[in-house]
Amino acid sequence: MQNNSGAIDLTKIGLLAPGANPLTPSDEKGINEIVRGRVHLNDGSSVTTYVKILSKKQLINELFGAELARAVGMPVPEVFLVRIDKCDYELLFTQHRIQSDSIVSFGSKDVGVKSLARRYQAEGEPFKKWFVKHCSLWKRVVSFDCWIANIDRHLGNALIGGPDEFWLIDHGHCFTGPTWIEQNLIPDSFFPNRLVDELSTVISSETRQAIITESANAQRIFNLADVEGILSDSHSIDFLSASESSALIYFIEKRKSKLVEFVCSAVGLPLLPL
Repeated sequence: MQNNSGAIDLTKIGLLAPGANPLTPSDEKGINEIVRGRVHLNDGSSVTTYVKILSKKQLINELFGAELARAVGMPVPEVFLVRIDKCDYELLFTQHRIQSDSIVSFGSKDVGVKSLARRYQAEGEPFKKWFVKHCSLWKRVVSFDCWIANIDRHLGNALIGGPDEFWLIDHGHCFTGPTWIEQNLIPDSFFPNRLVDELSTVISSETRQAIITESANAQRIFNLADVEGILSDSHSIDFLSASESSALIYFIEKRKSKLVEFVCSAVGLPLLPL
């Protein structure tokens, strides 16, 4: 079905089936509670999914960040708005002192590949060199994260199979962070780019310039994004006040024109005519 953002088949809604298993630190669990299980979707299908228990702003960030990525051609696993019922997960509700009979959570499809962090732990610096050389899409990821003010694209927040099997996950720290308020959404603000920082030991001056060149190409694509439509289609707008929605749309729209400048700052090179 075509929707008002120009994309197709954005965020679906589902129910977490009984029997999901909680992740542990050895499973690359982050600070949020995550379970892995089957989610029954409203289109009649079901899919193995990582489901996060999140605050409202983190939920908004995850939904909107992922669907912005999808809309501009960035690789993200399919994401879902997931209901968890207390009758199926009484222990989980008790542990988190949840009083309601159900909660709404964020789900991300299990694509079955490891994180960059896992590969780096196993292979060391040679993996970083391989990644920078062979997975060219990461240069556009730098631009995307500068655009949405994502300060948390560490190596654990992307997945890798092969050069053409690369996925972005975890957007809970976009838009100035997981607890942002309207006053934080200042479009001209620069935010550090963690992916550049974590790969800095294997990024040459030539590669840094290539990242800037790529940012000009990315800007042309981002300019076409219907930000308001994507916010609506992602269901993020359902959790925002009218003034919060307006502030968030303004923030993302206005950052488009500053993208190349942000990327130059991220890679540590001056802004020059391209």
